[in-house]
This record gives sequence, C-alpha cells and structure tokens, in this order.
Amino acid sequence: MKKQMARTLTEYPVWDRMVRWFHWINVLSVIALIAIGVAILNSKALGVSTDGKILLKTWHVYIGYVFVINLAVRLFWTFIG
Repeated sequence: MKKQMARTLTEYPVWDRMVRWFHWINVLSVIALIAIGVAILNSKALGVSTDGKILLKTWHVYIGYVFVINLAVRLFWTFIG
C-alpha cells in the first residue's frame, strides 16, 4: 500500500495588479471605441442628429485619450515595474 503524501498547493500570481488593470482598461476602451465608431458610421440609419454625432465624436476622442494614456503608463511600467 502506498503512503499518500499531503500535497499543498502554492499559488503564485502570474500578473501583478497593475498589469491586470492595464488589460481591463484596454478591453473596455477598445470595446467602447468600436461601439462609438460603429454608431458614428451608422448615424444616419440610427437617426442621430448633428449635435449627437458631435457628442459621439467627442466621446470617441476622450476614450482614445484614455487608451493612449493607459498605453503610456504600461510602457513606463514595463521598464520601471
């Protein structure tokens, strides 16, 4: 009869918290940019007014800034973190 050894599992984090935040912000930014871009492209079919289209474009730019800032922080974190 074999003796059964007690196994203990040790958990090792693969990615640190900063990298996980970076990935989720990227996911949400890309999804938002795609959704707003599709809405802008189909604005006539969706019945979006001119003011609404300007608002969509403004939000598209803001979310693009979030994406770029997030990328810059990630590049910084790559060399420092």
